[in-house]
Amino acid sequence: PEGWLEVPTNGAQGIWVKVNGSAQTDEKSTKQGLPAEDLGDFFEMRMRDLVKGHAPVCLLKRWIRRTTKDVTAEDLLQVREMDNARARFLIEDLLFRRLGGDGFSKLLDEAEVITKKFQAR
Repeated sequence: PEGWLEVPTNGAQGIWVKVNGSAQTDEKSTKQGLPAEDLGDFFEMRMRDLVKGHAPVCLLKRWIRRTTKDVTAEDLLQVREMDNARARFLIEDLLFRRLGGDGFSKLLDEAEVITKKFQAR
C-alpha cells in the first residue's frame, strides 16, 4: 500500500514498515521515528549493507557473482566481522576468486590501514 514498504524476511511473509517514519504501526499514529530508507536494487546495494543485514550466504554468493559494484575495504572488514566462520571463509574465497590474488591482497592492505587508523584513535 501507499506509504508502506515490505521488508522481506526468512518467513513466507515480510514485515511492513511505514515509510513516513512513524514509530507506530497503526494508522492513528502521529509519533515520528526514523524513516525507512530504500537501498535500491539488490545488485546495487553495498556488500557491507548485505552483511550487516545478515543476508543468507546464497544471496551473498549471488551478489558477488552478478553485481557491477566494486568491493571496498570496508566491505571486506564487514565480512571479517561475520560470526559464522564457515560463511566468512566461503565469502572471502568467492571474493578472492572474483578479484584475483593481487586485487584481494590490495583490498586486505587497505583494510589493514583502516584497522590501524581505528586502533590509533
